[in-house]
Amino acid sequence: MKQFVIGDIHGRIDAFKDVIAKSKFDYENDVLIVLGDIVDGGYNTLQVVDELLKIKNLVYIKGNHDQWFMDFTFKGRNPIEWVNQGGANTLNSYGGKVIAGATPTQEPVMLDINSVKIPKTHAEFFANGLYYFEYNNNLL
Repeated sequence: MKQFVIGDIHGRIDAFKDVIAKSKFDYENDVLIVLGDIVDGGYNTLQVVDELLKIKNLVYIKGNHDQWFMDFTFKGRNPIEWVNQGGANTLNSYGGKVIAGATPTQEPVMLDINSVKIPKTHAEFFANGLYYFEYNNNLL
């Protein structure tokens, strides 16, 4: 069993799969510790979470972008600073129709979140994430 640590996937499924393949990661036997920021940035957050859910020995530590997504998912918050700094892509990956503003504080060009559908398994994944993890005498 090997241990791997990765951070800042940011919805980039192709890059994530490429790293996993090049490292010869074993989904059944190896340990993957994710240091947060799974969401925002890239266009494929839904696919990234689907891929992470296939990993048997996964430790997920929440990042600030993940927390913003959780605030949307569980509390209905969607601050424009989050939407404009990658949140639009995350919402779109779950079925939204969002166009971010040009700056972090500018109103989004379009914010249609009525069709956003977050699978129960994804909501549970984010809800069960950790804020820190102690591993082999290290604090992550």
